Amino acid sequence: MESLFKISKLGEFGLLIEGLESDSAQYLTEEDPLISDRNYRWDHSVTINTLATVNAEGLESFKQYYVVDHEDCCNDRLEVQLDKDGLYRIAHIILPTRTWMDAFIAAGESLTLYDKIYFYDEGKFYIRGINGDTEIEFVDIYNELAGVGNTIIRSDKNTFAMYYLNNCFNTVVKDLLKDLPKTDGNCGKCSTSEYEKKVANRDILWMFINAIKYSLDSKKLYEAQRFLEKVNKCNGICGNPLKTTYNGCGC
Repeated sequence: MESLFKISKLGEFGLLIEGLESDSAQYLTEEDPLISDRNYRWDHSVTINTLATVNAEGLESFKQYYVVDHEDCCNDRLEVQLDKDGLYRIAHIILPTRTWMDAFIAAGESLTLYDKIYFYDEGKFYIRGINGDTEIEFVDIYNELAGVGNTIIRSDKNTFAMYYLNNCFNTVVKDLLKDLPKTDGNCGKCSTSEYEKKVANRDILWMFINAIKYSLDSKKLYEAQRFLEKVNKCNGICGNPLKTTYNGCGC
């Protein structure tokens, strides 16, 4: 079977990760053989989605993994709230459970069918060896190359989020509109210098947003991340709404 999934925006700052294996009939049914090489039944497996950030140099920082238990067939959905913008790498992993492991053994299958048998059981991860099961850390599975020699089904996708940047820009524009000069030239509550500063902040954000969008349209993800990291250094425009710390934009 293949790991198939899609990513979509959820709410203001969230992602929705949906497994598509059921839609494409990837899981074994009751009419299929109980055990099949690198093919699992829905109730013999779990989904593990991972989230990692990637910087402009392509260096990955693992953040978290989320287990989606296969209870109600076949609701493979995960909602994740992002705490910052940027380039993310998501891995969508299908792993067999101990129920599959027990059925595998009961069916008389040879352990030599796989080089490495990884499985999941009640919040923990294991590898089956000659001397039995050994508990391992998830990172051991994450760093293992999925392939015909093991029980890991996996695919990876990149996605880019700039939810907080867009939210910041919207906040700046709304604040600017409140102080829009009247027809007589009076600025209302703000001084002319304050108003001009707000206009400049709006323009800076708008330039970065368009530069990032163009990079994304051109499939230049690292370039988009580079622009985001640069705007994240600009001092005093967004503050908390952008969930970042500014140190001066070098303009």
